[in-house]
Parts: sequence; structure tokens; C-alpha cells
Amino acid sequence: MNHIDEPLTEYEEPSHTLLVLGGTGLVGSEFLKSATESANVHKVYVLTRRELVIEYDTDKIIPIVETDTAKWAQIISEIPLIDIVFSSLGTTKSAARGLKEQHAIDHDLNLELAKAAKLNHVKTFIIITSMNNSALSTFFPYFRIKKQLEDDLKKLGFGQLFILRPGPLAGDRSVLQSSGHSLATRLSGFIANTFHEAYLANLVGEPITAAQLAQVAMYYLNTTTSPSNSEVNTIDSGDMIWMAHAIDEADY
Repeated sequence: MNHIDEPLTEYEEPSHTLLVLGGTGLVGSEFLKSATESANVHKVYVLTRRELVIEYDTDKIIPIVETDTAKWAQIISEIPLIDIVFSSLGTTKSAARGLKEQHAIDHDLNLELAKAAKLNHVKTFIIITSMNNSALSTFFPYFRIKKQLEDDLKKLGFGQLFILRPGPLAGDRSVLQSSGHSLATRLSGFIANTFHEAYLANLVGEPITAAQLAQVAMYYLNTTTSPSNSEVNTIDSGDMIWMAHAIDEADY
């Protein structure tokens, strides 16, 4: 889906109840802060494995801490009146201690929670995946996992499914400084910070910041509709960067 030649839609003013997955991560925390500042958001449930640290005043957040992710689907089925789910839930191979474990989180857990959300009458699902193409998903397991997740989410039939495909994530200096990250993760962080909105950025997947990702996700949240048929929107990193600048210029 190419947004470059499309005018941005004016915000509507519904009152949304959200569920945020991955709210303790860099992208999730940016989105969460933006959501709490939005007049269009009434309530935000945040399902996490560890205590949520909130460094700003808000009465919209309802944290749910459960260390056992096997219980999350049941929890989601019992949350009342959610209409939008945002997920930036994911991990790395090194953090998960293996490819099988990464698949269990990035694909299996996300899909299980999406199914629970669909059964609970959620109309809109916003998911952060990754830049991708047929070559990447054929030869690299990480991108294959993301592609499988996208394909399986499309089968669930949400009223609106937004698949945000960011390039390498720029702006996270801790990735470059911490020895706890793998060499591949630190290299990706270096590339992202070096090439973000720079010449030849398209050759390294159009690096994007967490703030820009959150802006675009909030734009779709604020302009969401109730289509009569299932609608799938896939937005690549370059388009999201363009949209973030357009949102700034329009002062949404």
C-alpha cells in the first residue's frame, strides 16, 4: 500500500478502548505515551510480563501483569469492550536463546493473542513486524517468521488489519552501548542510526525511529473506520517516514 500520493485523512473523534502488547519495549512505550495523550482514547489496557514503568501522569492506563504468557489469551478474552489492539510484541534470537524460542514469541504468541482478540470482538489490529521481501523471507529465518505471522493474521478476518513494516530501528543508543545485545543487533542499530533519513537509506531498509512508528500507528488509530469487509493495510518503512513528516506538517 503506497501512501505517498494520498492525502492524510482528518482525525475522527471516537472514544477507543485499547489493548497494548509489547508496551515495555521501545516502540510500545512510545505508542503507549502517545495513546494516553490522545483525546480519542478512553482507556488503555497494557498486558506485560513485568511491572510497567510509567514516567508521566495518566489515569487511562490499566496495567495487567502476568509472568506466564500461556495465560494471556484467556486474560484477553475477559477484557471488556476492546476495539483496537496494538502489538509490538517481539524478541531477538539471542534474547530468546534460540530460533525455536523466537518463533514461539514472534509468531505463535502474537497469533494466539490475535485470535483471542478476534473472538473478543476486536475490530482493528495494529501489528509491528519488519521490512521484508521474498528474498529476505526465503533465506533468513527472522524475516520468514515475520512473513508467516503476517500471512496468518490476514486469515483471521479483522475489520481492519494494519501491518507496519519498519526498517532498522534508529535512535536507540542503548543498543550500541550494551554488551547484552548480540553483534547482529548492535550492527543493525549502528546502520539504523547512521542511515536514518540519509542518502542511500533505501539500501538498508529505510531506518525509522520508534517515535515515527508510534506517530503512524496513532494516525491509523485515530482514523480507523468500520468497513463492511475485512481490510488489510501493509505500510513499509519509507512510506511511514513520509507519513510521520506529513503528520508533523499537518499538526495533527
